Amino acid sequence: MNDDTQDGFDHGRPKFGMEYDDAGEYQVPGEDFEKVADILRQRADGASYSAIAAATGVSRSTVHTVVNRRAWYEERADSKLDIEAAEP
Repeated sequence: MNDDTQDGFDHGRPKFGMEYDDAGEYQVPGEDFEKVADILRQRADGASYSAIAAATGVSRSTVHTVVNRRAWYEERADSKLDIEAAEP
């Protein structure tokens, strides 16, 4: 169990692109979640962190954090994230 989870519920400030559900227990995709999907899509296509940051308006450190938490975001997405690399 990580530091942000107790009793099976999420705690603390929501991660980028997320918000708490109506019960305040779990993080679910929020208003900026499309940016999360875009970051992951661009990285899968081979874009650098700096290029992604410039294209999305998100800081490079946040881009890096989102990419490192890809599995975490996939677990919480309403549906399967469409983040596979684009076909050449």
